[in-house]
Amino acid sequence: MYVRVENMQPYSVYASGVFCEFGSAEVDVNEQLRRRVHLANDIIMGKTDKKAKKKVVRNAGARASTEADLKLSVEEFLSGNFSNLPVSSKEIPLAPKKNKSNITDKTAEMGDGDMAEARMDMDKLQSKDPEFYQYLQQNDAELLNFSGEEDGGSSDRDAPEENRPRKKALASHNDEEKVVLTLKTLRLLEKAVFEDHSILGLRQLVQAFAAGCHMSDEADTVRDYRFLVKDSVVYNELMNLVLNRIYEAFNFHFNDAILKREKKNASKEKVLFSASSRWSKLKATVKSFLANYVHMLETLTDPAIREFSLDALKHFILMIPPLDSLAKKILRVLLDTWSNSQQENVRLMAFLRIRQLTQESPVSFVEQAMKGIYLSYVRNAKFLTEITKPTVDLMSRCVVELFSLDLKTAYQCAFIYIRQLAIHIRTALKDKSADSAKNVYNWQFMNCLRVWTSLLMAYPKQDELRPLVYPLVQILISSMRMCLTARYLPFRFHCVELLIGLSAATDGAMVPVVSFIMGALRDSSLHAKPKGTMKKAPRLELIVKVNPKEMDIQQYKDAVVTKALELLDAHFNLHKFSISFPEIVMSGMIGLRRFQRQARVARWRQQSKALVARLERSCIEIEKQRTGLPFAPSDVEKCNKFLAVRRAQAQQAHVNKSVDSDMVLKRKLKDVESGPVKQGGLDLKFSARKKKIKMDKKEKKEEARNTKSAPIPGATDIENIEDIVEDVVFSDEDGEN
Repeated sequence: MYVRVENMQPYSVYASGVFCEFGSAEVDVNEQLRRRVHLANDIIMGKTDKKAKKKVVRNAGARASTEADLKLSVEEFLSGNFSNLPVSSKEIPLAPKKNKSNITDKTAEMGDGDMAEARMDMDKLQSKDPEFYQYLQQNDAELLNFSGEEDGGSSDRDAPEENRPRKKALASHNDEEKVVLTLKTLRLLEKAVFEDHSILGLRQLVQAFAAGCHMSDEADTVRDYRFLVKDSVVYNELMNLVLNRIYEAFNFHFNDAILKREKKNASKEKVLFSASSRWSKLKATVKSFLANYVHMLETLTDPAIREFSLDALKHFILMIPPLDSLAKKILRVLLDTWSNSQQENVRLMAFLRIRQLTQESPVSFVEQAMKGIYLSYVRNAKFLTEITKPTVDLMSRCVVELFSLDLKTAYQCAFIYIRQLAIHIRTALKDKSADSAKNVYNWQFMNCLRVWTSLLMAYPKQDELRPLVYPLVQILISSMRMCLTARYLPFRFHCVELLIGLSAATDGAMVPVVSFIMGALRDSSLHAKPKGTMKKAPRLELIVKVNPKEMDIQQYKDAVVTKALELLDAHFNLHKFSISFPEIVMSGMIGLRRFQRQARVARWRQQSKALVARLERSCIEIEKQRTGLPFAPSDVEKCNKFLAVRRAQAQQAHVNKSVDSDMVLKRKLKDVESGPVKQGGLDLKFSARKKKIKMDKKEKKEEARNTKSAPIPGATDIENIEDIVEDVVFSDEDGEN
């Protein structure tokens, strides 16, 4: 009952189960009855909060129309005696309590204003598309009834199985209550969603999509969905319709957010679909759609369809960041696809979605994405063979590309994991056991060093990353000094290559690598008499340690000497235009002349002699140009300007080798984005198959030969690497070698 009493301070009380407000002496009986009926209904329904929905009582106003002149005094009202009211509450038919099993999720998260707007939408739908309205009356009459209770949350039937509560009411749906999706029904939904722009039609289409995504699940799970998809043709049409066009419906309803985004592009401010005025109204639908989309990505097996689905995901990226838990799950699925896919195009498409999602997300999510992609790379970089090398290199470039999006966050992540490598070496040095070297001299550890070196070489002059150069150099030097035996010469050469790259990227910073190279040439095992031959020379770039039986083979010794001389030449080329070049090469030339006298192989002597001759010519040229200069060596600034242009060109030529590999990745990403998937040139046939049939060993070997990027052997056997520095354990194996 609603009563106004004049000549009192305006305040509100709740007395005897009736809400009243003082401020006027007039009593509106219609308003009294309406509020009393609404309150009684809310009490019966157990909803007395602000979200309680108003119930429609059609005869309340008519019965009270004759009592418009009713007056109450303040004393009568405060006494709470309402037995003398002309209209008894017993005469007013209250809305019956609804069974929760009959409550649908069509009007999730709708307030009073949204309820009225939904009624207007249905009125418009009845006038614009009577055929679809008739279909709803026949198959889903609950959707047209707006007087029922609403849960205000996401649809349980639309949610995936792991997020859906097991309610007996929802499980009580039998096949007779379900709607079998046919092509005619699908066309009606298509017309309602894309022509009439009906929100209710959009929810129906999302429910049909949810049923299609789970149609291959167990029977007790499928029973929770309103629609049944029995025909493969209907399933294929449904999936193509949703993946190709449903983003148009979302863009229409979130158009105000798109306009805000276009206006703030200049300021680079991130505007997501959550900024739309309709976000709260469609949030449950969006969450249901994305959750089922992720479930579909997890169950797809056909490479073409997986690539197509990943490409279609780009239309929904702006909906993902506001849904924090769902965003993390989507990131995990994308990282799993990126790291374990056997097809290069699928791998690149997954990375494109990871990068796009990272660009639109807050800093906290960016950090999670960086850590996730690095750990996925580490788990899949345990081995390096001739088959897996292109895949590992591609993944390394993807890691560098993602870290380049936010260098400040990249520094924090890189600092953690570079420190992790340092602690790993320290632990190995303290352990004096025979197996301590195996924890460092393996491909997993080497690939970690490579990815961080590539990142610092890509952005050497950035203030955010430059402080990491020195600790990484110290880690590389420490790992080489840990074990200086001839068996680990390939690992030493890998580290020297990384040090030369860092030196070139940091304007020719002097890194002491000559002693490590000359130490390899002085090793006694090289000058011993060979004990056998091999049909094919070993590829040092594919091994980190050599089998003891191969150390005395002539082809291996030839490969070691050739590689050592190439590294010396590359190192001296970085500094051949330095004013102090004659002093830099002095120790190297002395060591090379000594090697010439000790070498028993004529080819080794010829290679060493040719390198010494080139170094001598460069020394003579530098000495001529620096003769008569008007400044002393103590004038560092003028010394640095000596042949600065030519020195920078020589350093940049070395850096361009790694830059070229990054350009290869960018070209591949561009080709994938503009390929037939984006142009819609694929005639996809979706399959409802849940799991891929396991192939036998012969089929796996044949697929590995025909695939450009084969799966990394043993990737699934690597233990999870947690984001804790002290707990990281690297492999002590190196594949075939």
